[in-house]
Amino acid sequence: MVAIVVGTAVAVGIEVVKVPFKVAGAAYDLASDSDSDSDDEAEASSD
Repeated sequence: MVAIVVGTAVAVGIEVVKVPFKVAGAAYDLASDSDSDSDDEAEASSD
């Protein structure tokens, strides 16, 4: 019984730690996508 509680607590703790990295990764993806779009527009307008 104690092992189940400890195992669950560890799993939840790991997931809580991973959240900021997932949010930062999503924000980076959004920022890099918008940057690549503006690069594509710049290339198209220079043709």
